[in-house]
Amino acid sequence: MPLTVFNNSAYFAVPMPLSDFPQLLRDHMNDNPDTPQIEDFGEQLTRDGFPANDIPDFVTRVCEWGGKQGPRILSRILNQNTNVEIADALRMASSSLALGQLVDALTHIDKLRFLDVAFASKHLRFLRPDICPVFDRILHDALPYTLDANGYSDFAHDCASLAQTLAANQIANPRQRTAGAWFVADVEGAIYMLASR
Repeated sequence: MPLTVFNNSAYFAVPMPLSDFPQLLRDHMNDNPDTPQIEDFGEQLTRDGFPANDIPDFVTRVCEWGGKQGPRILSRILNQNTNVEIADALRMASSSLALGQLVDALTHIDKLRFLDVAFASKHLRFLRPDICPVFDRILHDALPYTLDANGYSDFAHDCASLAQTLAANQIANPRQRTAGAWFVADVEGAIYMLASR
């Protein structure tokens, strides 16, 4: 795995002092203020069993959160996949995530038409931010992971390890998660901010 932690810094391609993570995550939250609401929506969607009528709103919010390409991707996803197809893919992905099978989860979403690793991972991130990061072209270009399901899984596992390290070192999470936890998506958000500068 490409991640190492040494002398209070995380090392991917470049060192990232652990003490920098809270501010980087704050910056990410400032750029994406609707993140908690979309996380709540993803949690509710999962609890409700992915009703097809709620799918367009969820996909819209995730794609709009996803940046400049979001609107173009959004129209293609909704025009080329039925609500039932998307709901089924999300349901299967959620079942895989419950078993910790990130490769399978990403593969279920990635099979939908006009979804790639980047936008498939954005949907997973909002279903299970505790274990799922986003993995897009910006992160791929900055980090030593392949832009496929296996690279996504490796990145997620390294983010999970780093989340545990941050909590163990009592690095305060500005999201104020229960018991001082850091979610995988929190770690990824901080890394993204550094990678995108």
